[in-house]
Amino acid sequence: MTVRRTADLARRVLHLGAGRPVTGEGLDALVHRLDGAEEDAPVGQQAARLRLLDLMAALKIPGRPVTYARLVATWQRAAATEQQPAPPAAPQEVEP
Repeated sequence: MTVRRTADLARRVLHLGAGRPVTGEGLDALVHRLDGAEEDAPVGQQAARLRLLDLMAALKIPGRPVTYARLVATWQRAAATEQQPAPPAAPQEVEP
């Protein structure tokens, strides 16, 4: 189901025909759009595609399409979380 929802969203966002299959290139184009990257910028294909599918699965509501606006907001939050540095470790107590 997640793959179908992702393909449906890609068709809407990328203005593909309803009967046209969504290929890896189509998913990469959607990832570029989500990242705000240039169309010819390299994509970490496998990781980015898996991230897209994971987010679509998390956003799905039975019987309702995932909106592009919700996907963008979630994609940006996830990207910001990934870029934040880890909090410093608590100091270790040294026993005498």
